[in-house]
Amino acid sequence: MSDNKKLVIFDFGGIVFSFQDEDALIKMWGNVAKRLNLDIPEKYLHQWDTWDFDMTTDDYKKVNDDFRRVLKLCGIEADAPLIKKCRLIVDEEMKNAPKHKKIADFIKKLIASDKCLVGVLSNLSVCYAPAINNLLPLSAFDYVWISFQMGCQKPDDEIYEKVEKDCFKNPSDILFFDDIEENITAAKKRGWNVCLIDETQDEKLRVELIEKTIEKFLNN
Repeated sequence: MSDNKKLVIFDFGGIVFSFQDEDALIKMWGNVAKRLNLDIPEKYLHQWDTWDFDMTTDDYKKVNDDFRRVLKLCGIEADAPLIKKCRLIVDEEMKNAPKHKKIADFIKKLIASDKCLVGVLSNLSVCYAPAINNLLPLSAFDYVWISFQMGCQKPDDEIYEKVEKDCFKNPSDILFFDDIEENITAAKKRGWNVCLIDETQDEKLRVELIEKTIEKFLNN
């Protein structure tokens, strides 16, 4: 893609996805267990590392191994049919993943404004793909860089190098929003403009910060 416009890139987790709404996340995973008639100890619904899937692959065999590992940790020996059913139900429940609606709406308006190019750069498991498209269709973005599609993840240099190679932008023409400091630091070292977002801050204030940062970036 060749375009003289500047590029604004958003992370998903912590920016659009709400990882602060633990009750909603617990409910989501609890619904998966309920629909599968699985007796998963409640403690595992509260431990997010239990649901830590590989974020650098969309290979269904590896993803199935992740599901098998999680279910085994919960005391359930899963065969292939159960894993397949589990993945389908997770896909459906992920569409209800908690989100920061005001930020999602702002990004939609930014894309529609055509003032700049808009991309997404996120570390995500393929399991979250339905949630991504339900929040903000990936087809709406000018650029999409998702770790499970790229085989690498932030803050590794490789993923930032791939972004630069794909977009043909000078680092000074890139603005990146993320909620993890090490991801921001890695981008800043490459000369990108960056903005660290605090998910615990009031959402309205976060939208204002994002809007002001973009306005300053585009006017420089």
